[in-house]
Amino acid sequence: MSGLCEQSFEEGLTWRTEQDGGAPYPKIVASVTLTHGPGKNESPKCLQRGVRPRQEKFTETYRWDKAKNGYTSGGKGFEALDRFNEKNM
Repeated sequence: MSGLCEQSFEEGLTWRTEQDGGAPYPKIVASVTLTHGPGKNESPKCLQRGVRPRQEKFTETYRWDKAKNGYTSGGKGFEALDRFNEKNM
């Protein structure tokens, strides 16, 4: 049986830019770390019960698309994260 300790989660976003060859703008690499289980601010009782956090990482790269005059992503790096959020938020 799972309780609130097991159902809690946190998402943390980090991003960075990288050179993108001859493109006029750098590519943007976004990463989300999804932590399942008790977070930093959870009750100490969760940790006492032996519930330990586990993490998943999702990454997506965005590149400048001259035709669309904006950044686009052709990847599917956040699809699983989107499905998780649809069910849990």
